[in-house]
Amino acid sequence: SFEDLSFLVASGIDAYLRAAKLYRSLRQKGVTVRSTVDCVIAMIAEDADCALLARDSDMDAILESGLIKTAPWPF
Repeated sequence: SFEDLSFLVASGIDAYLRAAKLYRSLRQKGVTVRSTVDCVIAMIAEDADCALLARDSDMDAILESGLIKTAPWPF
């Protein structure tokens, strides 16, 4: 159940600044992420050393970009 999951939060302003940098870096590579929230989620997961489970083309693009160390959840 959701109650058994860990709740992650941003460690501070640095996570948001790195998310903005990630968004800009993706744009420079020609990748447009529709929601900056995905970049924030990716940064929080990276800080917590977590894999991500998402059915989202934007998150797929973030994870495949090589710009972050966060990996997709192993299926």
